[in-house]
Amino acid sequence: MVINSNPCISYLLEENSMTMQTIVIAHAAFGHNHFFRTLPLPQWTNAESILEYLAFAKRYISACEERYGHATWKRVLDSAHGVDGSGVSAIAVRRGRRARG
Repeated sequence: MVINSNPCISYLLEENSMTMQTIVIAHAAFGHNHFFRTLPLPQWTNAESILEYLAFAKRYISACEERYGHATWKRVLDSAHGVDGSGVSAIAVRRGRRARG
């Protein structure tokens, strides 16, 4: 898992071999960090604000679970993830092409 913060935070699996850890660090920490820093993405991917956004999302999900119940909220999240690839990508639209879904 990579958190696009400044500096970038990477969580690695202890079970990986040293070779695999090196590959994961190169891909996740350096690759993702470079990607997020060089592309014009929405504000919620800004390296300076991602940790605040993650804290907000955690509080929001906890409040929804408390209000609607864990089972109901889990169904909502599962449904949202199910249609995630069917949406319109604002980045692709700005570049004049359709998002892949």
